[in-house]
Amino acid sequence: MMGQEGNGTSEQLIRIRSYLLWERDGRPQGRAEEYWFRAKDEIDADIERQWRAIGLEAETEHYVPSRPAITPRPVRIRTG
Repeated sequence: MMGQEGNGTSEQLIRIRSYLLWERDGRPQGRAEEYWFRAKDEIDADIERQWRAIGLEAETEHYVPSRPAITPRPVRIRTG
C-alpha cells in the first residue's frame, strides 16, 4: 500500500506533508517537485531530531519503521 523511499521515509507521509506545504503557500502551480523535496527534507530532519533526542546519531539512513505483519484470516478446512 505505502511505498518506501530508500531511507525509510514513507511515500504517503511525504505526499501529505507536501500537500500541506503547497496549501499553506497558496497552491502555486508547477512546483510539485519542489514541494515533494521540501516535505521529504522536513520529514528526514524530524526523524533525525527524534533520533538525537533519544541519544542516537544519524541512523535515519537505514531506519525503516516496523509495521505489524498482515496475515490472512485462518481458513477452516472441512474433512470428511
